[in-house]
Amino acid sequence: MVVNQLFFLGFRCFVIDKTQKLTLFQIFSTLKMVGQGRETAIVQMNIVVLIISMLLFLVLFFGIGFILNMLLRMTWIMAIIYPIVALFIVDEVRFIEYFTNTVPSLSDLGTRIVNLAIADILILACGWGGALVAGFTIKALRKKGYQMF
Repeated sequence: MVVNQLFFLGFRCFVIDKTQKLTLFQIFSTLKMVGQGRETAIVQMNIVVLIISMLLFLVLFFGIGFILNMLLRMTWIMAIIYPIVALFIVDEVRFIEYFTNTVPSLSDLGTRIVNLAIADILILACGWGGALVAGFTIKALRKKGYQMF
């Protein structure tokens, strides 16, 4: 049962009860926003926006990985660093709080990772795919004789 409808950054949002069941398409095309209490705001994402976001993350992290591989001459550096970057993308806790309030900040991070929507997971996976493709590309270019700095 939809409780309220509002607009947030151009997306249509619904404030729903957490016990409401969503269809598979709604789960695939939604981004969860953390709410307080029993209600959570669900931002519905268009499939076109999802595909463009996936492509942007793939190209973005391919480019960053390619440049890091050329400058540092370490083929898989971005593929190793990317999971840490993804944790910082998901996280909303300040970095210093991991040292001052370790247990609450790590439990909050674990909760956020478990509550990621499928759209978020797909976008983050495409970013990691871009980092891996950058590593394979650099490896293939070096094998063919290009020194890359």
